[in-house]
Amino acid sequence: MERQKVSLADCSFEILTDGGQFIGLGAVHVGDVPVRSGRLPLRPYTESYDGRALAGLRLLGIDAKPNELRLKLEASFRRLPAKVMRDHSFDPIYDTADWDAPASAGTGRMDIVIRTAAECFEGVEFAGFSYHYDYSSADVPLYWIMDYASWELGGDITGATAFSQSSCSDPVAKFAKDTAWTTEGIIHWLDSHSKVNPVMTHNLPRWASHQAFDFQYKGHKTLVGVFERVALIRSVQQRDANRPELKTFDKHIFDQTLRHATPAKKILLNARPKRDVDQRNLWTWVIQDVHDRARAEFGLAEVPVVPWVSQNYWENFHFDSYFKDLVPAAAAIGARGIFIDNCHRNAMTENCPNPAAFHWNMCCGHEYEVAPKLGGPAKLKELVDRCRELGIEPFSWTNNDQALSSPLNA
Repeated sequence: MERQKVSLADCSFEILTDGGQFIGLGAVHVGDVPVRSGRLPLRPYTESYDGRALAGLRLLGIDAKPNELRLKLEASFRRLPAKVMRDHSFDPIYDTADWDAPASAGTGRMDIVIRTAAECFEGVEFAGFSYHYDYSSADVPLYWIMDYASWELGGDITGATAFSQSSCSDPVAKFAKDTAWTTEGIIHWLDSHSKVNPVMTHNLPRWASHQAFDFQYKGHKTLVGVFERVALIRSVQQRDANRPELKTFDKHIFDQTLRHATPAKKILLNARPKRDVDQRNLWTWVIQDVHDRARAEFGLAEVPVVPWVSQNYWENFHFDSYFKDLVPAAAAIGARGIFIDNCHRNAMTENCPNPAAFHWNMCCGHEYEVAPKLGGPAKLKELVDRCRELGIEPFSWTNNDQALSSPLNA
């Protein structure tokens, strides 16, 4: 394998090739600080609807300008035995062309464009670079590009702390040598059948279930990855135990096209002295800033934050439980809303059979009427009236399905 080092301003990039084939980006530095371990090459991957997959990249050359590097890459594609599309019964559509046909199935350009970049969040200045993929082809249309990357301060994520606000993971991860961590979610239900496939969700959407930027720090140094514009990007971050990388999988999804440039991702460093609390404050400034930019991009106004309080009792509760506990707590802290459990008849309120066979609770719906066991309509009205006297709006939810124990399924 050949290694070539190229520079852009004060950033440097290791270009990995093998006999003219582009393997990926290796080690990367911002100034004298490593921001990639370099063990795993940074590179893209993609497939088409019609059953073609990226087979390889050939380095055609590097165009260098004062503020930009363009790695000119020729992409070659191969045919997949089954297409991504499915038939009317959702079965695979297999390739029925001659199976001894040439392996090549089209070409295109998949350039990597690297530019100088900087940002400032509440007076904290960052500097580094941005990168994106610039794709074009005459005959291979794409609808997604996966960016396989990893970013780690000092070239090893051990000792670093990552902040990641997502719906499925611990928002603060401090990495010891053997720490394993991911933004993927794991089902925690007691039902043994659910453990066959433990993954609840993955590829979380940026600006929605997963924060729109990456954030890690080690000592005084802070490294962020910030996208230049809003797009449909689904991401997974993962650290495998005893590995130096914090792997980041960013899947860019778009309308099928013969030409597409992914949103640039800025990789930025700040080394100003900071305490842990400063790092936490900085995270809040970044998240506010990127959300402000997203709203401005679409002309959206910021919705004022209205504090709510919720409490899931799950089992053995009634309306007085909220009246005695949740409503006074909400009033004491100035919450303007409370969220309570399902008010209708359900497997819990109706003492459904075989409770030992499954973890039955208020999620398992029965009739669409207020459950007498919870206090019936009178107690529910009393709860609502008391909330309104205090300026609190109560919210609940209803069962959109019916349990097997429901009379509606008898």
